[in-house]
Amino acid sequence: MDKLCPVYSLTDSMFVVTKDKECTARVATWKQYGINNCYTLEMSVCGAGQGKYDFYHFNQEILEEISQKVFNCIYELHHPDGECYKEI
Repeated sequence: MDKLCPVYSLTDSMFVVTKDKECTARVATWKQYGINNCYTLEMSVCGAGQGKYDFYHFNQEILEEISQKVFNCIYELHHPDGECYKEI
């Protein structure tokens, strides 16, 4: 994802469930239904600290662009043949 999304940071990502996150919908869904790939997109309203948006405040246009890039990354991870994208 860090190659396709300009503001994603793998080094700033966490892949553990901390005690304060145990009651979140993402963790509850994973535990109750066994859904392994639940994602949470968290952003600062102040902007990015790296990449092409470094020193910019996020606005709606930038947030929509980032959301689309994140969706495309998740899609590519789970549907590399591109068949399901046409159905969405």
